[in-house]
Amino acid sequence: MAIDAKLSNQTVDAVRQLVRGGHKITVEYADVRRYRINSWQTAGVVQSGSEGGALANIEGLMASYADSYVRLVGTDQKAKSRVVELVIHKPGK
Repeated sequence: MAIDAKLSNQTVDAVRQLVRGGHKITVEYADVRRYRINSWQTAGVVQSGSEGGALANIEGLMASYADSYVRLVGTDQKAKSRVVELVIHKPGK
């Protein structure tokens, strides 16, 4: 499977684990001010049961928020807790 260079290996590994674990994946974004105060907004839920589809969906959301910080959030629906919070994009990088 070809992986776009926009996503780091850490991000790809996290998505693989989340998809395999059946976790809910969401993407959040924040401008510089909101990032400093840890006030994130939801960009969307990743709707895919496959790794490739989830990665493509995340890349699309990253492109939509290229001027913002973007983080990946994985949630265990049964425990109602976040299992992953990973900043996957910083503006200007």
